[in-house]
Amino acid sequence: MFSTGNHDALCKDEEGYVFIDRDGEYFTYILNYMRDGDVPTLQDSSEYSQLLKEAHYFELEGLAGGIDLLLNNKKKELGKELTRRDIMMYSLSLVTLLFWD
Repeated sequence: MFSTGNHDALCKDEEGYVFIDRDGEYFTYILNYMRDGDVPTLQDSSEYSQLLKEAHYFELEGLAGGIDLLLNNKKKELGKELTRRDIMMYSLSLVTLLFWD
């Protein structure tokens, strides 16, 4: 969003501040990803589709790729739609592997 160099396309107020007209519900996840680089664990797997849209809007391809990877790997393993428990267990297994290896 900011790194493309096309700052003329950004909506600014009279003081020059950038106005971002997005849903605040997911902005916390965006900020946390920018701080620590972790793909968040959401309550419901259906929320990942909206977070994916936000990741693309903010051009956070690492977050978008992480969400895609998480969802696609879990769907292949389970052969069904993901539940919150599935995502939590998968996320914990990744953390365990990264931490202990």
